[in-house]
Amino acid sequence: MTPTPDSPQTAYYDRTAAHYDAMQIIDGDEHTIALRYLDGILHNTPVTSLLDVGCGTGRALVHLRDRHPDMTLRGIEPVAAMIAVCRDKGLGEDQVQQGDACALPFADDSFDYVCAFGVLHHIATPDVALREICRVARKGVFLSDHNAYGWGGTRSRRIKNALRRLRLWPLFCRLHTRGKGYYDTDYDGIFYPFSLLDHVALVQDSFPRANFLTTKAYGPDLYRDTSHLALHATTDRVDFLD
Repeated sequence: MTPTPDSPQTAYYDRTAAHYDAMQIIDGDEHTIALRYLDGILHNTPVTSLLDVGCGTGRALVHLRDRHPDMTLRGIEPVAAMIAVCRDKGLGEDQVQQGDACALPFADDSFDYVCAFGVLHHIATPDVALREICRVARKGVFLSDHNAYGWGGTRSRRIKNALRRLRLWPLFCRLHTRGKGYYDTDYDGIFYPFSLLDHVALVQDSFPRANFLTTKAYGPDLYRDTSHLALHATTDRVDFLD
């Protein structure tokens, strides 16, 4: 589930919301690159509506609002303190509302596109959130997040990928987190050892035309060399503009 009012993750965002952008946003970081990819896609695809799941302080919504003024943009965010920052940026109640990524309050196929930036690694049940994202998306989804197999030095990445191939990764994560299954940090709150690559098949059940975009990489191997990546997935029916 996404953060509840009394959860440690909500407490983290309550403490950091006012200066979250200064802490987390760096020009040219992985999500900036992903946003530029998405911006280009939207300029060349007939999209009139988009939902940002886990919109946080409104970074993606503001970026897209300034570049696609005729597009209907909506955001869903579980933490009130983060929504307050969205309000300060001019995102009104008709644009950002409080809600849970694992239970989106929208009908099937409500939006042309649905995106999520740096959200899934904070969710204990990312598959549930992904099914919801795919359910409310009509034409495609755009996801930017971690690849835990590509984190660390060369030796660490090789070990992680060996564990992945041997199907020992879940056991390793449980042991490495001392049974919790997640990390509790000062810089990113609670997050799980997540890789977007582990969830591609689920997304392709709804949007089979999938493309990977590297946003922070050390080499050409997606699993071993890419710590952050984006996934753009659409139906076979999407027509790109000339």
